[in-house]
Amino acid sequence: MVEPGDGEPGGGWSMAGMLEAAATSVPITVELALGSGVAGLYVDPGVAEAVAFLVGEGLRNTWRHSGAEAAAVRVDRVGAGELRVEVSDDGVGFLPDEAAGAGLVRVDRRLRDVGSRLAIDSRPWCGTRLVAVVPIVPVAPKRV
Repeated sequence: MVEPGDGEPGGGWSMAGMLEAAATSVPITVELALGSGVAGLYVDPGVAEAVAFLVGEGLRNTWRHSGAEAAAVRVDRVGAGELRVEVSDDGVGFLPDEAAGAGLVRVDRRLRDVGSRLAIDSRPWCGTRLVAVVPIVPVAPKRV
């Protein structure tokens, strides 16, 4: 049996399982869109954790700070070796150079550890969009 969102060294983690867990961790409506090939994708646990941390922090920030009642998460494969991950909302926005908090700094650090980085697109009263293109190597799922 495959455990979505579970993994260990030598076994992959389900991207769909990790993303669904992150999307249900906040009391707002989250539209989760998985592009072609993402639903059945298993990746290295470090990559899955970095993506889940990005999505989780983005959704928590939407809930706590943006005033938005909903957010969107979109994950698409970019060729065979990358995922594009986007978390967006239509909340109050902010000036990234002035207000990016410790949580987004930690997200960027985790993404850099797996060969990516965080892009923040936000302006006051225009919502926020967090984007990362993450290198991946698909792996076999962990079997239990």
